[in-house]
Amino acid sequence: MARSPRAKATPAPGSTSETVEPTVTPATPAPEPQAKAGAAASETRSEFDDQFEKFRTHGEEAAEMAADQLELARELIIEQVKARPLAAAAAAVGVGVFLGLLLAGPRR
Repeated sequence: MARSPRAKATPAPGSTSETVEPTVTPATPAPEPQAKAGAAASETRSEFDDQFEKFRTHGEEAAEMAADQLELARELIIEQVKARPLAAAAAAVGVGVFLGLLLAGPRR
């Protein structure tokens, strides 16, 4: 089958084939990009500083609570060892043997 060539559209007499793009003018001038970026950066830095301060405060509180708990556990262990020295020594030996077996690995 033979294809017929397509006919090209010809512009109407008196018209031009050029297209004219409309120009758009903003109602208000856009802010300077550098000023806008600077303001956004300072807001972001301020928010970051606020969040960092919150985390630092919570971290200090958590560290204080952990230190208090460790001190309480230490005192409790000392009381138990003084009350039952033989049982504490046996427990220490048992833990030592258990860790030794774990770290020794399988024998061939």
